Amino acid sequence: MEEPIIKLEEVPDEGSVAANFFGRPVIVTKVEGRPRAFLDSCPHFGGPLERQGDALVCAWHLAEFGLDGRCRRGPARADSRAVVLPTRVLGGVVTYTYTAPEGAPGAHEDDRDVAARLAGDDC
Repeated sequence: MEEPIIKLEEVPDEGSVAANFFGRPVIVTKVEGRPRAFLDSCPHFGGPLERQGDALVCAWHLAEFGLDGRCRRGPARADSRAVVLPTRVLGGVVTYTYTAPEGAPGAHEDDRDVAARLAGDDC
């Protein structure tokens, strides 16, 4: 499955930019010059995340996550992670790419079913 998120030229070298992924907010930033996309939702309570230096910080409760997604500071649980979307650049566009491992649940789902579920149309 591949889904375009944002043109690479729109991603700043410093800071981050908001984008849309199946109706959900994401933030896209560069880490060591390469784009990285995160769901814009803190695992603690769903607050928005913002890039501050080498971290993502929740605007509501100041939980902090490294740019690898790992929790650095609560109140989020120490084992929680910000969701990093698997991406690569295709034709100048930061693109979500996912291939389920053979035999994994959902490995043969139709992409439209996955998109509908991510958009909240299916439980």
